[in-house]
Amino acid sequence: MVSVMKDSHLSKPTTPNGYGIPKSLGTSVRTLIVLAVSSIQAFAIELVPDERTAVFPTDKARDFTDVVCLEPPAGITGFWTPSLSDLRGIETSLVSFLRKVRPARATFLLGGATGQARWTWIRRQATGILKEDGKYLLVVYHFEDPAETAQQDKEVRERAEKLGRPYRPDRWKDAPLVFHGRGSAFFRVLFDLTKREFVWYEENPRQQNG
Repeated sequence: MVSVMKDSHLSKPTTPNGYGIPKSLGTSVRTLIVLAVSSIQAFAIELVPDERTAVFPTDKARDFTDVVCLEPPAGITGFWTPSLSDLRGIETSLVSFLRKVRPARATFLLGGATGQARWTWIRRQATGILKEDGKYLLVVYHFEDPAETAQQDKEVRERAEKLGRPYRPDRWKDAPLVFHGRGSAFFRVLFDLTKREFVWYEENPRQQNG
């Protein structure tokens, strides 16, 4: 929290803005403080780091969308290339959104009975979608057990070495994550950049008992 002391010589009360910063301060000073607070908040809420993120540019966006979605979001008018900064902090509202559309997934993400949140299990891929009312992020989330992933990577590396092929553990950063079976280890969401909220959800058909 940033605290700002009032000047003792002020004769009129000041009105704080949304950040609690007196309007009596100069515009430049208030701007710098707001930027500092915003930066602190951004770092504090970065739940999925950049190294666990892949961004697909405009020229690959349509193919990416068609491949990862069972049915792409309605109303797409074009595509754009997001930056990593566009994605930072969006997960702060992901749990509340999942509680509305897929409660079990929200519970899983927060760790369920273990109480150990599974943010470190997430990889995400994203591209930019345009609609008539603005810009959106199409984000694909993939949950993976770190131990299982380490074992799978080891097996893939050994197989590649036997075949004399290059081993690329980061291949997922330029190839869409696609899962053709059932379950919600993969799911897709649409994030409205203007409203700063998730507005669409899609996952593969759920597992059926029996």
